[in-house]
Amino acid sequence: MKKLLFLLTSCCILSGCAITYNHIPPVSEFYGIDFRPYIEKGFLITPEFYLGEKDIIADVTYVLSPEANRVDLNPNDAVPPVWISQPVNIYQAMDSVYNFCIDRGANGLVNFRLDQHPITTPPPATTINRITITGYAIKRK
Repeated sequence: MKKLLFLLTSCCILSGCAITYNHIPPVSEFYGIDFRPYIEKGFLITPEFYLGEKDIIADVTYVLSPEANRVDLNPNDAVPPVWISQPVNIYQAMDSVYNFCIDRGANGLVNFRLDQHPITTPPPATTINRITITGYAIKRK
């Protein structure tokens, strides 16, 4: 009887280790950037080129990669280490681009583009996302 109870308990524990997913629920998310903090300061941000009179101050490319740390989740086990990264803060990137432009006398960023690019870490390889902001810093007249 003890063997049967041990066998049933072992089966329950071992079968609980393997997780099987049969459903992924729908997810609806919105992603966007609020330009109002910059526009309220008189700074123009547009994906278009500015057709008014202007001076082109700088060609801007800004890349923000997240910090990542290699972590041994269980060094006593055969589980390999993993990379844990922090999410990229889009407003940190926008503030950096804004300050770069303002420091050079620009009052706008045209041909604005924001892209997300996956990069592969050193072994154990995993993918983390970085963002790139590009455009032209201009001085509107």
